[in-house]
Amino acid sequence: MSNNTPTGLRARKKLESRSAILDATSELIERRGYDATTMRDIADAAGVSHQTLYNYFPTKALIVHGLLMADRERFAGRMNRLLDDDSTDLLNVLDGVVRLAFEIMNQHDRALWREVVSLFFREEREFFGMLSQNYDTAQARLRTLFERAQTRGALRSGVDLAVLAQTVYAIVDFAILQFIAEPDTTRATIRKRVNAQLRLLIEPYV
Repeated sequence: MSNNTPTGLRARKKLESRSAILDATSELIERRGYDATTMRDIADAAGVSHQTLYNYFPTKALIVHGLLMADRERFAGRMNRLLDDDSTDLLNVLDGVVRLAFEIMNQHDRALWREVVSLFFREEREFFGMLSQNYDTAQARLRTLFERAQTRGALRSGVDLAVLAQTVYAIVDFAILQFIAEPDTTRATIRKRVNAQLRLLIEPYV
C-alpha cells in the first residue's frame, strides 16, 4: 500500500509523533533530570497535544521504557549478525559485543542512564518484564554462540556453557553499570578492563 494513502499517511504520522516524543524525552531528562521533567513539558517539546502523549504513553516511565526498546531495535540487526558470525575468533566476537553494547549506551548521556537505573527500582512494574526478557535473551544468545564455537572446535568440550554465558553476561552488565556510575571513567578504560576480564575467563577453554 502506498504511503500516500490515508492509511499510509496516518501510520507515518504516528511514527513521526512517537519519534518526536522519544527524542524530546531524552533531551529533557538529560537536561533537567527525570523528576523535573513533566508530561506536559514532553508534549510541548514534541509538538503534540497532552492527550496525544497519553494515548502513546500513559506514564513517563513508559516513555523511558520506549526509549530503551527503540535503542534495542535499532541495534538488533548488528548484534544478531555479530553473534551469528562463525568465521570470527570467539574473543573477537565478544570484543565486538562489548563495543556494540557501549555504542548503544552512548546513544544517551550518562545522566539519563542513571535515571534509568533508578527507574528500574522505582517503577518495577513497567521495567521488570523488559529486564527479565533482556536477561533471558542475552544469555540464550551467548549460550548459542558458545555451542557453535564448541561444535567447530573453538571452545573445549566439557565446559558448562550455561555458567559461561551467565558469567560473561555478568561481567558485561557490571561494566555497563560502572560506565553509568563513574562519570570520570572513560568508555575506552572500561572497555579495556572488561575485555581483559573476558580474555582471562575464555582463554583457558579455547
